[in-house]
Parts: sequence; structure tokens; C-alpha cells
Amino acid sequence: VWAIQGSNASMGYSTHAAFRFFGKFPPPVARRFIKELHHPSLGPVVDTMVGSGTTLVESSILGRKAIGLDINPLSVLISNVKVTKLERDQVEQTIDEYERHMSKGASTTGDISDYIPKDRYMDHWFFPAVQKQLAQTRLFIENIGPADVKNLFTASLAASIRSCSRASNNLGRMFLDPAIEPVDVCPIIVNRVRKILVGLEEIPDEKYSEARLHNSMEPLADDLSSNLVICHPPYFNVYKFSSIFKFEMLWTGFNPKEVRIDEVRESFKIGKPERVDLYVEDLLKSVRNTAPTLVKGGWLILMMGDTTIHEERINTTSLILRGLQSADYGLTLDKFIIRVPKHTEASYAAAQRRDGDQVGVKLFDHILVLRKR
Repeated sequence: VWAIQGSNASMGYSTHAAFRFFGKFPPPVARRFIKELHHPSLGPVVDTMVGSGTTLVESSILGRKAIGLDINPLSVLISNVKVTKLERDQVEQTIDEYERHMSKGASTTGDISDYIPKDRYMDHWFFPAVQKQLAQTRLFIENIGPADVKNLFTASLAASIRSCSRASNNLGRMFLDPAIEPVDVCPIIVNRVRKILVGLEEIPDEKYSEARLHNSMEPLADDLSSNLVICHPPYFNVYKFSSIFKFEMLWTGFNPKEVRIDEVRESFKIGKPERVDLYVEDLLKSVRNTAPTLVKGGWLILMMGDTTIHEERINTTSLILRGLQSADYGLTLDKFIIRVPKHTEASYAAAQRRDGDQVGVKLFDHILVLRKR
């Protein structure tokens, strides 16, 4: 049994807090396995569902090479920004240019209508004046020259979308807060850029990690091998990331629908227990494609958890274990770890993982430590 000490805020060191990622892989879990199990001579740390880049950040801080894979291009962008050092003077100069650009107002920056995503709910979630400012921001970002600086501003825009919307803060799903007033976008973006810059001070100058676009249910590159692979999939009935980050994706030029069709099949907002078979099938397919990447004696860390639907417990972990046993991908369960969060989330995720009406998450995380035979 592991008890993760510390609040979400205390685990936001370095660039971990660059983007609020719901269902985030806890940094202490990544760090512990990297330090205890990874052998640099046997290849990079590999994360097959990199999410917001927790594994890459921890690997970089520890001086270990790492490769993160994800089907979502926004996740890939954010993860790369978190581990890419930048010249502060160059970024500050770009901030000055951005502030001058925004001070001109939408009427003097040309036609920006193409930079407002086409979505029928746009006016519901974003005030018209805020939409124009966000469009101005996109226009500016499109014309940034250095790719790494452009990526930093794009990630900062994505991380600022919730703060610029009419949605309540700190919730994965969006709920309209009628008390929210229109905001000034520019200072929100600038504050986020500078926050990421401060976090990057803890990242080594040498580039140890990178994220790549890849569907974990497809075979990994033939030349990729490692003794440590980490996978933290979305939990069944908690989040579909292309849905909860729909507007973050739209405002940064990505198409959520293109990602959604290939995501792990779960039951987000559907509430159908029978879909767990599809979820298990997809995760087993991911494990099957991951196993060949592991060297003999290598480790696969699979962190997941059960859930409840209509007060019925869905034992996803048990189903995965049975599937692994019957499929035989050359992996043996070495340890079964129960992770007990010290601080519970006041969120939709917690609501889906509580035991009845009791306060606090009662369905703990499960960490499967699998070894390659």
C-alpha cells in the first residue's frame, strides 16, 4: 500500500502545473519507479499514454532519457513544452510584442473571424468580447517565428481557456457559472507563459525527453526498447480527454472529433456498465503492442482503478488481470500496489469513484507492476 503525501499544489513543482490536467499521473509515482527500476543503458523510459507529460518531466529532472506517446496532439504539444528550455530574453521580447498586438484591439488586427472555432456552443461558453481576444491571440501566435516559442504560447493559450470561459473552475466537466464576468485575455496568457518559464528553470539544459504522436493500440516503433514502460490510461467512466479538453483543442487548432474516434473506449457521461468489455479490450490491445518494446526482465507499470456506475462497482482491474492471464503477452504480475490518495479531489472524478454517498475517494488506485519474462 502506498500513501501519496502532499496536496496537488505541492506536486506542482517544476512544470507539472503548466496545464491543469484532470486525471493527472502523480509525479511521486513516476519518480519512484524511474529511480527504482529504470536502467539508462537499456533504453529510455517510455510512457505510452503520456497525458500531460508527468513521466517526461520527472525523467528530465532525474537526467533520464524518456519518450512519451499519446494519441492527442494537444497532450504531445504540452508535454514537449514542459521539457523544452527557452531563452528568457527571447520569450520576454515575444511577450512585449504580444501585449502591443493586443493593445491595438480587434478592429485593427484584420479579419479574425477565421480564428474563432466553429462550434454551436461557443457563445454559450465564451462571451463575444472574449472570443475576439482569444482570436487575436491565435493570430499573434500563428506569426511567431521560433517553433519552441510558438509552442510555449500555444500551450499557454490552452492552459488559459478555462479561465477565459464561463465555466466553473477546478472541475473536469464544464458547468456554467452565471456569476462569471468577461475577462481580459492578455494578462491571463502572459501570466501563464511566465509561470511555465519559472517551472522550466528546474528542467536541465540538455534535452532528455520528447513526446510523439502515437496511438498506443498500434505497434510501437521497432527500434524502441526499454526496461521501463509506464502507462496511466483514462479510468473507465471518468474522463474522455477529447471531450473535457474540447475547447482547449479547438482554440489551439486541433480537432477533437479526429482524436475521439481512436481513443480508449470508456463510459464517460454514458453510464453503461456493459461498455467495460470494450474498455478492457482496448487496454489489453495497448499492453499487447507495448510488450515487445520491453527487454527481458523489463517492467511495465500499469496504473488504473475501479469505478462505480449507479452504485454498482465495476472491477476493471480484475478484468484486466484476467485478460492478461489468458492472453499471455509474456508478462508476469510481480506486485499489486494500492495507492491511497492523501487529498481527495472535489471534482466529477471523485464523484465517480466514491463509495455511495460517503465523502472521499474510496476506490483507490491500483498499480500493476508487470515483468517481462
